Amino acid sequence: MLKAFLVDCMNDPDSSYKHVLFKNCLEAVLPICNGSFQVNGLKVQPSYVKYHLKAYSEKYNMNENTLYPDFMQAVNTALLCLQLLHIPKIRPHGHSPIYFHINDPSLLMQSHQGEISHHKPDIVLVLEQDTLQARGSEENISHPDDLPLNIATMHPQYPFRWHSIRTFVECKTSKCKMETPPETYTCQPDSQTPKRKYL
Repeated sequence: MLKAFLVDCMNDPDSSYKHVLFKNCLEAVLPICNGSFQVNGLKVQPSYVKYHLKAYSEKYNMNENTLYPDFMQAVNTALLCLQLLHIPKIRPHGHSPIYFHINDPSLLMQSHQGEISHHKPDIVLVLEQDTLQARGSEENISHPDDLPLNIATMHPQYPFRWHSIRTFVECKTSKCKMETPPETYTCQPDSQTPKRKYL
């Protein structure tokens, strides 16, 4: 599935190239996963990804609210790095960055065919401009990276709108101990997809 998605991200889609593209993409993101990614313009520490994933995995049996900050720091740090990543044949990212933002306990409401639906997702993926709207102002944002790494970890002052949400994440605690991230990630494009755990 990921191979098919990556083909759609190419400048000139070519399905015959998807295996090579998949391997190239895995190799390109390894430095981000391993905390060694360096490029001009990078304002965050790539090591935060592994650090916060490890912290997240150690809180598997705590209150789900305690999972939010480490998840947010890990994924948004990775997104900031990915914005500066260049992979041949892959289109550059759009002008408006996307970030994960805490939504809980904000309630989302939507009217459809005369019915009102309610939902309260823990974490949502939105455009940067939607994050600013939920904040209500740009006060206390001294640096652009304050938005995904600090402001997005706070509860929104104004609710998001359903049509602004790209996807959402629900954090759940588990009685099963989570495995911590490996010391070093390696590129294994031909390995079998592992069975899902902790769901």
